[in-house]
Amino acid sequence: MTRTCLSRWLLVGALLTLPACSPRTPPTDSEQAHDSISSNAPERAKHLADLGIQRWHADGVRGQQVRIAVLDTGFRGYRSFLGNGLPATLRTRSFRKDQNFEARDSQHGIRCAEVLHALAPDAEILLVNWEPDDPHSFLDAVRWAKAQGVRVLSCSLIMPSWSDGEGGGEVHRELDRILGDGTHPQDML
Repeated sequence: MTRTCLSRWLLVGALLTLPACSPRTPPTDSEQAHDSISSNAPERAKHLADLGIQRWHADGVRGQQVRIAVLDTGFRGYRSFLGNGLPATLRTRSFRKDQNFEARDSQHGIRCAEVLHALAPDAEILLVNWEPDDPHSFLDAVRWAKAQGVRVLSCSLIMPSWSDGEGGGEVHRELDRILGDGTHPQDML
């Protein structure tokens, strides 16, 4: 898959999440395992059709041989989504000091992974968390993902105290170095 195709997948992924972001009451614990974008198959199919994804899938563009890492802090209950919104198997890794992959009571990362899996159902998905107050553990997570052959990195959380407020600072410089500038085959998107 070319860099342009990957960019399109990410743009479509951003668009696909819009309906899921509408204001609603958060699900209760008992609802969480069943409240996923995959649980509303007709609505999901309509969104995918509106975006032209079904044509991509019919043409065989399904994310084959692509590894995607979702870096997030919210993966609580991810096992109940395996094979139902997420791939049946996937790799996880925690860069938290306590190694607790499900420490935060949130499913934000699961939701992000569900969108990516709907767009690229044949891609390999890796779920990764890090120590929330430690930018070095985040950078270690990105380094690990790159070492695993990840080509697409998804992280939709912001950490404003890690920058100078202008998109610069020590963490951003190191992240740019790890990701690459997009001109080399091993650079991440």
